[in-house]
Amino acid sequence: MEIDLSPAADVPFSDFVALFNAAYRDYAVPLHMEAHAMQHLIERDNIDLACLAGGPPPEWSLVGVGMLARRRTQGWIGGLGVIPGFRGQGIGKRLMYALLDQAARNGLRGVQLEVIQGNIPAYTLYKKLGFWTERELLTVESTGNLPQVPASPFSLEGVSSGQALIYHSVFHPAPNPWQRQLESLYALRDSMNGVVIRLGEQVVAYAVGWFYREVIRWMDMACASDHSAALEALIVHLHQQNPEAQGSYINLPSNSPAWEVLRRLHYRVTVKQFEMHQRLAFPSADSAQSAQ
Repeated sequence: MEIDLSPAADVPFSDFVALFNAAYRDYAVPLHMEAHAMQHLIERDNIDLACLAGGPPPEWSLVGVGMLARRRTQGWIGGLGVIPGFRGQGIGKRLMYALLDQAARNGLRGVQLEVIQGNIPAYTLYKKLGFWTERELLTVESTGNLPQVPASPFSLEGVSSGQALIYHSVFHPAPNPWQRQLESLYALRDSMNGVVIRLGEQVVAYAVGWFYREVIRWMDMACASDHSAALEALIVHLHQQNPEAQGSYINLPSNSPAWEVLRRLHYRVTVKQFEMHQRLAFPSADSAQSAQ
């Protein structure tokens, strides 16, 4: 089958969403997006380019999709998928070349992405394209077996998520993954809950997410240096307030102080991903030929 690449804007948005869902239906962690959720993701994560792969008109048949997000001089591959039956034909490689070429033309200095451990074809492709593994990202969930912790000197205060996120840059010495960076979190501020922990008058830890009776979905948490006990007190307090809630956290760096605390509180890993990065050079005159 001859494959052409085209901008996603060339097709109805509903067709774009349907293609994304078809490409990710049998993914290691299956994804399904409604149109409104996809639009929200595009806005929240600063996705500004999507390209499609398909057969040429008039029998235009969509078989692959790739998305590129942009923040300042850094880009993020927000999705790359090919529908079953068309994989292993170099379509994903062509989509990646197109996205990376456009990223370089837009002046981006680097691009990052995530790939689930065990997705060998995708990981191999990204390595061949010059990506390296920066760190491991985890999806973790509570086991309902919180250990006993001693009484703490900390005080907890519920605040707006916007107020809690004031401490985002202060308490994160290393950048968060793309979808946990301040821009993405701030776009969710009107729907998320926030909480801070104080030692005396000083805020030493915070968390944002959705904290309900049946679910605690952490979107971000962090603490001041040497104050992991404050983060532990925060997590324990919210679980004690919501004893039936299942806690979960997606895209948590494995070297994060938050993971050390959650592990002590008997959270377990359910999914592992690699965060991969690539430095970009300006596109060469024959870059388009490389995608063939």
